[in-house]
Amino acid sequence: MTTSPMPSILTDLSEEEPISFEKLTYIRARARLRLHDFILHRFQIAQDQGINQATIARRLGKSPAQVSHQLGVPGNWTIDTVADLAAAMGGEIDFLWVPLRGHVSRSRKRNGRRNH
Repeated sequence: MTTSPMPSILTDLSEEEPISFEKLTYIRARARLRLHDFILHRFQIAQDQGINQATIARRLGKSPAQVSHQLGVPGNWTIDTVADLAAAMGGEIDFLWVPLRGHVSRSRKRNGRRNH
């Protein structure tokens, strides 16, 4: 999965308290789109292995229409939804922490350490 460069809207979060609603909305939408793209990419790989929407639906006890809807648009998925889709495609989700540029905890900055 390719990661796009950090947009300027996120570069000044290190001192912003509270983070503005607009920026949080942007971060949430960006995460939803990335997750949707990731799941669709994994679905394309699963299709090469003979797994289609009907197979996923059967494995999850859902209708093909429900699975089609879930894969069709980036929604506000729960962790359970993503885990279920991944399991039905033969995998599981792992996470990677990507720090926002310039975002260093003040208390750790004073101690000379960064958040990990």
